[in-house]
Amino acid sequence: MNNLKLPLVLALATFAASCSNMNTSAEKDQAMSKLENYVDSVENNVENSARHDWEELEARYYELEGNVEEKAGEVGDELQTEFDNLESRFDKSKKENNERLAELNDMAEEKISDLEEWLEERGDDVEDAADETGDEVEEGWEESMDWIEDNYDNLKDETKQKVDSIKKSMN
Repeated sequence: MNNLKLPLVLALATFAASCSNMNTSAEKDQAMSKLENYVDSVENNVENSARHDWEELEARYYELEGNVEEKAGEVGDELQTEFDNLESRFDKSKKENNERLAELNDMAEEKISDLEEWLEERGDDVEDAADETGDEVEEGWEESMDWIEDNYDNLKDETKQKVDSIKKSMN
């Protein structure tokens, strides 16, 4: 019976170790999947917006990468290659985002410069034109209303109603 216990104990120990390795492997795969999904998410979200907190994004990246290393136990060549590929994609997203942000700011500076130039060249003209237009509208209004009031008694009832309606809406 003792002869049977030793092989049984060895078999159970081997089985337990292999189960532990499978569990660790599954945890590593799950952690790696989270890291890959995170990089995918960063790539997609960077395209939708130009402003991001890269310190926060990098901290999360390295946290997820550390989690994979912890679950893997040791970083072999295959895992290091996966890390390098993901880090390359992440860095590429950061670089493209920074370039897009710089382009956006350059474009904004150009537009602001155009606005400032336009206001400088035409600002006084626009103000003068607005004043002149206001004066013309006021003169036209007063002239028309003076004429209508002078001739009000001679207007048709239908026209008087329109005049009264206009006066009422202006008060």
